[in-house]
Amino acid sequence: MILGAYVDRLGRRRGLILTLTLMAIGTITLALTPGYDRIGIFAPLIVLCGRLIQGFSAGVEVGSSSVYLSEIATEKNRGFVVSFQSASIQLAVVVAAAVGFGLTSWLGTKAMSEWGWRLPLLFGCLIVPVLLFLRRNLQETAAFEAEKNHPDLREIFTTLHVNWRLGGIGVLTAIMSTVSFYVLTAYTPAYGTRILKLDRLDSLFVTLCVGLVNCLLVPAFGALSDRIGRRVLLKGATILAICSAYPLMHWLVAAPDMGRLMAAEIWLAVLYSAYNGAAIAWLTEIVPPRIRTTGFSFAYSLATCIGGFSNCLYLADKHH
Repeated sequence: MILGAYVDRLGRRRGLILTLTLMAIGTITLALTPGYDRIGIFAPLIVLCGRLIQGFSAGVEVGSSSVYLSEIATEKNRGFVVSFQSASIQLAVVVAAAVGFGLTSWLGTKAMSEWGWRLPLLFGCLIVPVLLFLRRNLQETAAFEAEKNHPDLREIFTTLHVNWRLGGIGVLTAIMSTVSFYVLTAYTPAYGTRILKLDRLDSLFVTLCVGLVNCLLVPAFGALSDRIGRRVLLKGATILAICSAYPLMHWLVAAPDMGRLMAAEIWLAVLYSAYNGAAIAWLTEIVPPRIRTTGFSFAYSLATCIGGFSNCLYLADKHH
């Protein structure tokens, strides 16, 4: 709500710079914080602050970047252009899985748990100067500059209140995307390793392959949504996911191995790609232009809160 209002009032370009800066601060805080054995209770408190800063940034990062892409695209290629926001997240999943796979193979599980986990965070911070340079040189969107009067926080709250039904549709639309994302990318490594008792490297390799599939297919389905419409893909992918998820997971649990885990995850990744290729562009189109970033970010972040509970499945399985 706060950063979304900032972007809608002061510009998409400024918002992209601010969110990146906050994410960098939060990430480097996690990477450099000493352990509990050195600074005591301050260690978890500092880590908590770093995570909250990351969350504050992430709350509007997807919204600001998606809205920027939507406003620089044309009506004929908006689905394709906006889908690269989602595809870039999948590319990050691929890089993260590859780094995790490589470091775990090199250092071993024990060293990764003790100190090796800091290395991917530091690696991520290395690209921040490049991203800041790129974002500082972006041009503001014509759609934002065409608006003569930009809303303040009170006007944004009023508009959101008036359009609460539309906000509800946005949340429901994004829930399918966020649940699928967390199940495929965040839950899979823990599920494969600790519940199915597969090798950790195998689980990371499956995650890497899923990210590659999504990275390639999301733009393809985004382009398809420009030709056949967003709703066809949104409805079709949702129906297939509902009908196939339980039988697929039942088949996997019956005789768990890497091949079955790979097959199940790839199928779900195809459905996720079909849905997300249309969903992000759809969300930018249904929100009123004056509060486009705030409306998108609010709906998507609330859906992420709900979708993020997918990770609690691991805790339930572990307890069981």
